[in-house]
Amino acid sequence: EDCYLNKYFFINCTNSSTSVPQPVLQNAINVTDISLEGQVHLMQDIASDCYDKNGSLLGNISPWMRLSKRFTFNSTANKFIVVGCDAYGIVYGFGQNRSYTTGCVSFCDYKEDVIDGSCSGIGCCRSDIPPGAWNITVNLTSYSNHTDVWDFNPCSHAFVVEEKAFNFSADNLTNISSDLSLPVVVDWTIEDGSC
Repeated sequence: EDCYLNKYFFINCTNSSTSVPQPVLQNAINVTDISLEGQVHLMQDIASDCYDKNGSLLGNISPWMRLSKRFTFNSTANKFIVVGCDAYGIVYGFGQNRSYTTGCVSFCDYKEDVIDGSCSGIGCCRSDIPPGAWNITVNLTSYSNHTDVWDFNPCSHAFVVEEKAFNFSADNLTNISSDLSLPVVVDWTIEDGSC
């Protein structure tokens, strides 16, 4: 307690009966690593968009992460990724009096068309995120409610993730859990100005 620069840098350890204490930033965001070179690794929830066989929506999750201006998403280490065969995802960001929107589209007709390790728009797409954002929101939707691909892809997912922490495979079309959290790299600074 009181051993931090200001409230934006407060990291608390939560106790869990099943594991070791977990460090959390701003009492909500899991911290997995801190570097004195100005980076912190945080865990972020993923967006999901799921349908039943008839195309009725089962659930849509649009996660967001709000940080202070002392913490910005690293635009080099992180990528925006959409996984699915009937999906388009959008990431909204705000930082330093600017806002941005970017996204990508992912399609495929057959699971056999999907190539492991490739994120070029067939089952998976990847996009850069602009620098300087400290707030992001991820939205995800479908063109045809997965009715044409439901048997091998009932859900799509989207997330900002540390690029080296995610390697796409065709199995991701069915094996990603909607309650998954993935790491993002955030730059931190203690003074106003650029890093």
